[in-house]
Formats: sequence, C-alpha cells, structure tokens
Amino acid sequence: MENKLIKSWRIILIIVIPTLFSCASTQHTTQEAPDEVRLRSRIQRFHIAMGAKDFKTWYEMTIPYSREKTLEDFKKSWGIDDKSPEVKMDGNLDKVCTCRPFLDERGKRLRCVLLVSIIEDKPRGFQGRVLETWEYIGREWYTMGILPIGVVTDCPSYGQK
Repeated sequence: MENKLIKSWRIILIIVIPTLFSCASTQHTTQEAPDEVRLRSRIQRFHIAMGAKDFKTWYEMTIPYSREKTLEDFKKSWGIDDKSPEVKMDGNLDKVCTCRPFLDERGKRLRCVLLVSIIEDKPRGFQGRVLETWEYIGREWYTMGILPIGVVTDCPSYGQK
C-alpha cells in the first residue's frame, strides 16, 4: 500500500530535499502556524482539487517559485496524467509538527511540516496520515508537497527523546 501511495503522490513531491534538511536541523525552534483557519481551508481545498483534477487550482496553490512555468509545462514536469479518473478526495490538518522561518534567495517565509489525514472516497481508496510541507508567504499558504516517507501516525520527533 505504501509503494502505491508514493507512486500516486509522486507528482506533488516538490522540493523534498530542502524540506528534509530543514526537518533534520539540529535547532528545534519552532513557532505557531499563523492563520490556522486559513491553512485548514487551503489544505482541504488543495486535496479536493487534486482528486477532481482541477489542475488550475492545484497549480495556483503550489508555492510561487514552482509556478515559474506555464500550467501545461507544470503538468508535464509533474507527470500529471489527464486521463486518470477523478476521485473524491479530502485532506484535513491533524497537527502542526513544526514551523520554522526560512530564508534563501527567494526571500523570507515560514515553512511548516504538518500531519494531514487524507481520504479517497473510492473502493480501496487511500485513508491515512501523511506529512506535508506548506509555506506561509505574504499572508497566504502554499503547498510544497507530501514528504515521501509513506503513512505515518504522528509527527517526527526530530531526534528529541
């Protein structure tokens, strides 16, 4: 089941390596996620759009610096299959694991690792919790993708005991 999950979500695995490095940081300072009501709404809207194959909404909810290409080029680079069937899907924020300020050549933003429950409404559809990374940029939330570690039950401990 996990291998199938990883394959089905590979198209939203953006910028995983920097996220993993930020998770593995020896500094465990974190802050609260701002505008959590908006974050919850965006997570749910994103997963509904994914299942409905609403590529325009999906594209617009992705971090701005991944949208430097056209929608068609975005779909091609992610291997999005226009012919795959739509599925009713929902995503809900269970827990904010960490939120850390992040600064690079693109500017300052807040990067959060979240525990999200996903449900696909189809026979033998996926149901479980995954870790997702979202960024808060200019008073809005954007998705970076799902971390490729499969199904989880809780936030990582980041080496803490």
